[in-house]
Amino acid sequence: MKIIKAWDILGFNSPEIHEETEVKEVWLTLPLSVKSQIKTQIYSQNNNDNIRHNSRIEVDNITVSQIISQINSHMDLSVIQRSILKQMVSFPESSIEEIANALGTKSESIRYQRRLMQDKVLTEKIGSNKNGRWKITFIG
Repeated sequence: MKIIKAWDILGFNSPEIHEETEVKEVWLTLPLSVKSQIKTQIYSQNNNDNIRHNSRIEVDNITVSQIISQINSHMDLSVIQRSILKQMVSFPESSIEEIANALGTKSESIRYQRRLMQDKVLTEKIGSNKNGRWKITFIG
């Protein structure tokens, strides 16, 4: 289930699972094609009330799907690092703990991965832990 969840987070089409009962094997086929539309849940502030909605937002004239495409194209980032960045983009108000829960890992692992990728991508929380938003800066 972790593989399937990670594959979905990365924006790829759903994997196929096939069971060969005669030989007691399970085959997992992971398609490398990306979903045609990536639906992301974005948090926005409207009259100081947080309203959750599905949409594409513009950030400095770049859409969320363009940022996710940029994350996917970074071959020097690990799968978990890409997943962390996608969570930050898709859920910009999420905390480290919420990102860890969504990815099925520990918050210490998220912090460690952020340190590992700091020479490629800077991530910082602007504002408070509860109401702040993630800022992602690609280096180079």
